[in-house]
Amino acid sequence: MSLEIRAGVGTGRANYRQDVATVQFFLGVTIDGVFGPISAGALAAFQTAKFGFTDGFADPCDITFKRLRGPLTDSYSALSRALVLNALGETALGAAATQEVASADGLGLVTTWAQGDGIAKIYSHPIWGTWDVRGLILSRYLELDEERGALGMPISGERDHGNSGGRISYFEHGRIIFEPPSSVIETIVPE
Repeated sequence: MSLEIRAGVGTGRANYRQDVATVQFFLGVTIDGVFGPISAGALAAFQTAKFGFTDGFADPCDITFKRLRGPLTDSYSALSRALVLNALGETALGAAATQEVASADGLGLVTTWAQGDGIAKIYSHPIWGTWDVRGLILSRYLELDEERGALGMPISGERDHGNSGGRISYFEHGRIIFEPPSSVIETIVPE
């Protein structure tokens, strides 16, 4: 099981902020989630050194990303994800995991992290990737029995939702939406 990206990074690719930050993390450049000239140059240098050519992108599960990422243990995958999110300012995870357990299907790992205002969890899975769940969305997910419940494993991190500062997280079988200022939590699970 390893840390994954959900879409391509580089020239002509989707360049989702967290995916770019993950590639930047492994390239050893400043992590800002923006694929610019420095990231492009570092990726080109990496590809040229490893393969003798450059195509300017890393796609999920391609040889460039696999070679860049290298083999990772479950714990290192979760830690890498936490470091990337911290660098982007998207989470305030503590310095150490407080608990690690196997996911309900036995294939993944669930790591609990202490935060100043509660907990966050990082779910690492060989099929669905590595994603964090936190705050009110995590509270609702816990009420629904986490990955053992109807929603299944997370398949995204939290994202902006709407123009009101809302947040959304996607799961195998649905999604959870937080809408301020009323703090409404909407859970959508297909029947």
